[in-house]
Amino acid sequence: MVDCYPWHIPQLLAPTIWTRYDTIYVGLGQKVTLECITESQPASVNFWLKDTELLQGGSYESVAVDHAYRIVMRITLRPVTKRDFGEYKCIAKNALGETERSITVHRKSVRSIYNDLYLTQSSLSVITDKAKKHGQHSHQTSAHESQFIVIEGL
Repeated sequence: MVDCYPWHIPQLLAPTIWTRYDTIYVGLGQKVTLECITESQPASVNFWLKDTELLQGGSYESVAVDHAYRIVMRITLRPVTKRDFGEYKCIAKNALGETERSITVHRKSVRSIYNDLYLTQSSLSVITDKAKKHGQHSHQTSAHESQFIVIEGL
């Protein structure tokens, strides 16, 4: 007798979570997006906590993208205020278990912001010098107009 009813039993998975970063440094007033990737079967219930507060609405924009067994959870903090610094938890629960991952948001110091700007300016100077050596024209706008340098002919 030929089995005409192929049965497929889905694999059951307790939730697991991955994050790209455990710690993020951001300046006041900047926008930052935190991301957690969860896998589970059956599908998990996913949410974000800051301290003991469930995050939804307000200055938080939460998005979940569903891909079969995998869900990508993102929450955007904009603009970052002093109260936004601290530990965020992404939590996933299903009938087989519960798991969480933490992402800590730290304030980027004024010194490190200055260093970033200095490195950017140094990099732009090197690019401009290389363009001049190769006979290419460069145009750099003022800091108020743009933060980009345009090198013609590259």
